[in-house]
Amino acid sequence: MPLRSVLLMCPLLLTACTVTVGASSLLPDLPEPAGDRPAAPPAAPAPSAGAGDQPVAAKEIAVDQASLFPALPDPDERRVAPPGGYVREDRILTLPGLGDVHVARLSRPGNRATVIYSGGNASFIATSGERLNRLAEITQADIVTFDYPGRGGTTIANTPATLLGLGPALVAALRREGWIAEGRLYAYGFSLGGAFAANMARSGGFDGIILEATAPDIAAVVRNAVPPAMRPFIRVRISDELKLYDYRGYVIEARAPVLVIAGEADKTVDAELSRRFADDLAAQGLAVTFRQVPGGHGDGLDAESGRAAVQEFLAAAAVRADR
Repeated sequence: MPLRSVLLMCPLLLTACTVTVGASSLLPDLPEPAGDRPAAPPAAPAPSAGAGDQPVAAKEIAVDQASLFPALPDPDERRVAPPGGYVREDRILTLPGLGDVHVARLSRPGNRATVIYSGGNASFIATSGERLNRLAEITQADIVTFDYPGRGGTTIANTPATLLGLGPALVAALRREGWIAEGRLYAYGFSLGGAFAANMARSGGFDGIILEATAPDIAAVVRNAVPPAMRPFIRVRISDELKLYDYRGYVIEARAPVLVIAGEADKTVDAELSRRFADDLAAQGLAVTFRQVPGGHGDGLDAESGRAAVQEFLAAAAVRADR
């Protein structure tokens, strides 16, 4: 059951409801992978029967880190042919002290830029071919992506500390492999992937960060899921482990230009939340571009205005790099 649905149920019980949100709310157990769309949190436990018609208090929803990136069977690969001139390559890279990571690259001779893509909470390389192709066509750059713990051969531990160490270690490994082209480097993060993209960029050497459907932090996304009329009835408790995923702090630390893309019909991270995030980053002295585009969560690259925003952002970064 989606988090928003759980939250909407609380007032029907005529009592205050406490929802504890932890890592499993973001990437819970799923019956099958859902591509790069957001995964739903676990269903709320059924309330205990009350006496007669008395309201029944909702039970606390306890969630943990283990289901942030749940152990799921790898899906059947939806392999698609790369765009013209591109080749696809997959490897398993060993990150010292962390474990193995499955990475994939779309590359083309002569490209002078690389985009490292961090997918959303339901992302598998095996089902992301069309999105990666679209990014290559839009950016005319090499595209590199990776699988999260327990997916596609990635064996790194599913802990906040390990996941936060993944970004800088992966960038270093990609440089050693020669997978980061000589030229401009960008981090692209969709939804939860925004935290990973920004975490990579704070290691330095990035010419820009693109954040699609991303908020300042996970707490902001959860608060956004509570309809205003329901907030008097609902208390949202964010687990300490999720406070480590500091989207805002990572972006500020990176000090790179930022493009924030928001879908006007996004129900997971609404456009106003993304706009406030962009305004806050600009107030910290960053060069920020905000674009609101048609569509919902995950539709940013489907809209012509979204594709144009990415191309304009990269063109401006290229001018800065050539100065």
